[in-house]
Amino acid sequence: MPISSSSDICDTLELLVPQVLRVARPEWERESIDGFDFSHAVKRGVASAELAGMCILISDQAVTPFRLDLTIADDGSLRSSSIRVGEPGNGPLGISGPACNSRAAAELLAGLDARMDRIDWVYSATMA
Repeated sequence: MPISSSSDICDTLELLVPQVLRVARPEWERESIDGFDFSHAVKRGVASAELAGMCILISDQAVTPFRLDLTIADDGSLRSSSIRVGEPGNGPLGISGPACNSRAAAELLAGLDARMDRIDWVYSATMA
């Protein structure tokens, strides 16, 4: 399913992902997300999807990979979701990759799907 980086869902994810990670990881109190670029978005069912790509860390405007498995309940609430963000890198959280508008960021996004299952995720959370 096509999702643009200017889609309304991105506004929601920019708030949701850091909020969920802050529950278990206090270092996320000082970090936020400033946007998403998708390498793929796959609808898994009527109310579930897998989204993956890069997100922009607001503190240094660097990108890092993400992978989200989201399911929406009948009442519209989020349920049984998995959030994974970041691979070892630099920056305040140790997950910063290339600058968001760089050629290296575009290359990272282009190659993500091929190595998604081999990424050593730094942050992960599950919502039941």
